Formats: sequence, structure tokens, C-alpha cells
Amino acid sequence: MAGYYDFSNDGKPGVGDANYWHLGASLSREFDTAGEISFNVEYADISSSDALGSPNSKDPKVWVGWAVSF
Repeated sequence: MAGYYDFSNDGKPGVGDANYWHLGASLSREFDTAGEISFNVEYADISSSDALGSPNSKDPKVWVGWAVSF
């Protein structure tokens, strides 16, 4: 998945523009009775000067999930 966010200044003090890329990928595999395991990676190129107030987010986020249905 990939996306580009473009938020404009809405006139409120301290709120600037926020423009950044958001990229992600995931792989999943289902096992018969053990459930489903997924591996996910996401990256958002956000600078600390953006209106979102987020710290620099140049590092990708990685996680593994496991789901079982009964």
C-alpha cells in the first residue's frame, strides 16, 4: 500500500501544513489449525515541523501478528 497525505493549514494558530508519504507492506500465511501469522512493515515520512505534532518518523515500524479462530 502507498499513500500521500496533504493537509493544508486551516487558519488555526500553530497549525501548519502536513504533507507526507505513507508506505506499507504485509505478508500473511494461514496454517491449518495453528491460525494465521502476518508480518507487517509501515513507513511514514513525517517531519517534526508538520502540523501533526509527531516526532520525526523516519524509521520503519515492523510487527508480527498471530490470529486463531475457534
